[in-house]
Amino acid sequence: METYKKRIDECTDLESLFSIWKEAQSKEENYSLTFPGKGTLPIEFRNNWTDDGYLSDSRENTDILFILKEPNEQGAIDKDDVKVFGHKEFWIKNNINNFKSTICRRAYYTTKELISNELTEETWVYKAAIMNLNKRGGYNHTNNRKITNYVKKYKDFITKQIEIINPKIIVFMCGVKYSKEIISILDVSKYEVYCAPHPATWGSDCDYLKKREKHSTN
Repeated sequence: METYKKRIDECTDLESLFSIWKEAQSKEENYSLTFPGKGTLPIEFRNNWTDDGYLSDSRENTDILFILKEPNEQGAIDKDDVKVFGHKEFWIKNNINNFKSTICRRAYYTTKELISNELTEETWVYKAAIMNLNKRGGYNHTNNRKITNYVKKYKDFITKQIEIINPKIIVFMCGVKYSKEIISILDVSKYEVYCAPHPATWGSDCDYLKKREKHSTN
């Protein structure tokens, strides 16, 4: 991604960064290495994109950033219609108070634990952001090797998004073990970092929170 490095460095907001990122995705060669599954999806899947980032329109004082693997695009993929590949809205932000969603609920409880127990279901969003590593998305069952390939290819973009959001704390919700693998690729040494199970992990919310580990980035 050296071609885009100067333009990435000049970005000061997510909109400009995402514009360049989508351009890079659309021109990606050897895309079968980053496409989900066996890499047999049509070339149009290069353009698939899901927004993410701030959970509120207020972009100041974002204390905590949750990092996920990728959005679930199983439904779009199953349609086998290239017309469904393209720009998607930030589903989590639009459904952030849907606490039937384990992602929303467990991110909320984690924010209360790590930031302030006084935060409510209405106010926690002003302190939090959520991003996916792979913006294209994938199947119900993630192929970690493909995610790793994507992260290595787009790490300058990923690192810049983190820098723009500028959180105090980062929680990788990619599975404790796999989160450590991703952290080894990215430069997150200036942040307080935690590794957490995937938010859909079976069990109670209380058990989920206990499995979170603080990561030493020294």
